[in-house]
Amino acid sequence: MEKDAVMVPVFAPAFLASIGIDFSSLVAEAGARLESDGEGRHWVSTDDYFALWNAIQRLGVPADFGLRLGSMKRIEGHYDVASIAALHSQTFGDAINAIARYKQMVCPGRWLLDIQGETAWLHFRWLLAGHQAVPDFLTDGGFAYVADLYRRGTGVALKLRRIELSRRPAAEGMLSAAFGCAIDFNAPQDRMQFDASALHHTFRSHNSELLALMTPGLEAALQAHVGSPDLVTQTRQAIHAQLKGQRPSLERVAMAIGLGPRSLQRRLEDAGTSYQEQLDEVRRQSACRLLSKTELQQGEIAFYLGFEEVNSFTRAFRAWEGLSPVQWRQAQHAKSSSDLPRSVARSAFD
Repeated sequence: MEKDAVMVPVFAPAFLASIGIDFSSLVAEAGARLESDGEGRHWVSTDDYFALWNAIQRLGVPADFGLRLGSMKRIEGHYDVASIAALHSQTFGDAINAIARYKQMVCPGRWLLDIQGETAWLHFRWLLAGHQAVPDFLTDGGFAYVADLYRRGTGVALKLRRIELSRRPAAEGMLSAAFGCAIDFNAPQDRMQFDASALHHTFRSHNSELLALMTPGLEAALQAHVGSPDLVTQTRQAIHAQLKGQRPSLERVAMAIGLGPRSLQRRLEDAGTSYQEQLDEVRRQSACRLLSKTELQQGEIAFYLGFEEVNSFTRAFRAWEGLSPVQWRQAQHAKSSSDLPRSVARSAFD
């Protein structure tokens, strides 16, 4: 199974203190449990990592907090190994591949690149988030990180075509100004679009000698930390990647994993599950996330999940959650409205 451990950035306590947020108080407010690895690094589960970001957002910090934290210039001298490998890659495409590969050592997630003709879509998927919505600050920071990586590598700004966000409209002007492109809200997933040709742009920060020294150690550390993903995880990843308005078929998912349909079915049965169970779980988690975070209508969500009819989606969702999609969304809104924010420290932004 995927290891549920997210490394808290080493600069986080000092950075938060600089803006008036006490890290220990924040951890207590979020109810997060930190685990130290004895080397000065702290790790938390995906749930606790999201809880920390949500606690920060409840403090009422400025809307551009995530953007500023994601900018690499804010954390000079504190690059993680994935960022170092990416910054010294030969091209932007190589840099994205490095991030996608080595970020696995600090969190259970994947950067996924989808090239469609002359355009490229990039998005990050948290593998163990379930139906939880990714905190807005975390998403903004991730996209700002990628854009700033390109700027540092090439010396010019990344020309984005658009950014799609799976959230209700908010701070559109700020986000549009920050990324220099259109912002589409209420999207099925968070992703950024740019010209595919940008992937071939050379990095002036390329250092082949440094990469040659780093790569063997990085590969050994990656194998030790991540290992080989289990079949259930691979199946869920392949299903999720095909949620684009059509039902992910057993045949296509098996092909993506490198197995025959019968072999995949048999091996899933040996693991105590089935393809249908995994398809239902991915759809359930995606439906809950979209209902809680966006204003997408039932029909739009049903289409995205690959249901042929809205009624089929409604019946399936009621079987999963015991409520219709409309009832479930109303219950989530009522719960959110009753959650009163609490301050854990005086913010320097006040």
